[in-house]
Amino acid sequence: MLIVDGPLQFIRQDTGKPEFADMFYNVVGVSKSFDPMLPTSSKSKRGGTQIGAELLKLEYGQRTPVFLKENSRHRKFGCWYLRIRPKNRVTGPLEGIIKVEKMAVEEDEDGLDSSVADNISLWLLNEGSPTCYGRDERWASHLYPVYLTETLIKASFESDFVFISNFKRNFR
Repeated sequence: MLIVDGPLQFIRQDTGKPEFADMFYNVVGVSKSFDPMLPTSSKSKRGGTQIGAELLKLEYGQRTPVFLKENSRHRKFGCWYLRIRPKNRVTGPLEGIIKVEKMAVEEDEDGLDSSVADNISLWLLNEGSPTCYGRDERWASHLYPVYLTETLIKASFESDFVFISNFKRNFR
C-alpha cells in the first residue's frame, strides 16, 4: 500500500470515474491534523456528538470505528482515527492521533471491512515506532522520524542569501 500525506477525499484530480477509484484502491491517506469539532455522523444535528469527544477516549494503539464519508464527487471513503502515541508521552489530549482514510469498495455495502482497517492501523502503528521524542514540535503525529530527515536535507541547502544572489544581476 501507498501512504499519502493528507486526506484522500479532497484530491483535485478526482474525475468521478470508476478508473480513478481503481488507481487509489491500495492508497491510504494519513492526516496529522483534523477538525475535532466534526460530528460523528453526517446525520447529526446541532448538539450531536463531535469526533473530539470520541478521540479523548482512545488509548495507545486503539482506533475509532470506521466512519463512512462521501465527497463532492459522490465517492465514498472509510475514515477512522488512530492513537499512535501513549497519552503520557504527549502534552495535549489530541496529540498523537492521526486521521486515516481509505477509498471504500463500491461492491461492499458497508464500504470498508473492519479487518482491513485493523490491519492498516497495525501497520501505521508500527511506522510510528521510530521517533525522536520532543525534538520537533510535530513529532507526536509523525509516522517516521521526519525531523531527522528534514534536518539532514536542509543542511545540504544553500542559505537564503546565496540562493537569492544567484538571481541578482550586476547592473554596473
